[in-house]
Amino acid sequence: MKIQSYVIWLSVVGIILWMGGCTETHQRQQAARPSYRSYYYPIELLKKPLVYHYAPLEEGLEHLYWILKTVEEKETTFLITEAYTQDSLGYLKPIEWIKEEINEVGAFMKAYKETQYNDTGKAFRVAAEIIHPTIFVWKLRKNRPLIWRFKGRDSETNYLVETKKTRKFQGDSVTVRFEGETREAIVLQDYFEIRIESDTQAVLAPFTFEQKNYYVKGIGLYKYIRKLPKVQQTYILKEILSLEEWNKRKSQSF
Repeated sequence: MKIQSYVIWLSVVGIILWMGGCTETHQRQQAARPSYRSYYYPIELLKKPLVYHYAPLEEGLEHLYWILKTVEEKETTFLITEAYTQDSLGYLKPIEWIKEEINEVGAFMKAYKETQYNDTGKAFRVAAEIIHPTIFVWKLRKNRPLIWRFKGRDSETNYLVETKKTRKFQGDSVTVRFEGETREAIVLQDYFEIRIESDTQAVLAPFTFEQKNYYVKGIGLYKYIRKLPKVQQTYILKEILSLEEWNKRKSQSF
């Protein structure tokens, strides 16, 4: 082998070995990082649906009910969330339907549908186009924000509405009280940006707000504080019901 060729060969081998070493180092670093999967929803328990009841702290806000369940499709696990609001008279209205893929990395949005209502109360279900799907990853890092972004058409105006959520892990754990017990939680800060456009131009300036989320180990989302330009909305998990309990309560109340 000529000296020049030998030098080139050594250089290539050196690069391959260096890249292999970097890959091995990265894998070790990944394995060493803590997993926060247990702070997301209890996927293993959701083969039978559970209903999360979120109550507002501020007056004048509607209660929220989220029906959570998992389904299996072609050996892949999906988390389905059906969200409802309940007004002061007890009437329920569907508002969102979300389908997330749950895998070894985290939770990723696969489908999103929003229920919109016109002035007469007629409902329109609008499907969104997913641009960035990341909702939650098990190996959270403070310097690695998560992006969740989608767009869809407003049913009345036909304007294009694009929503972008940038999620940042705060790093520290806190304690909260739920059902008389002290539980450990992590904090995730969301930054929302909503753009409304016609087919040719922007209709309004981007609308932005922030939301602080508390995810509790073994439960999932426990509390969120949404700071809008002129008002704050705080929701706290009041109770977790079985689907049978919720249906029974609805039949007694409405």
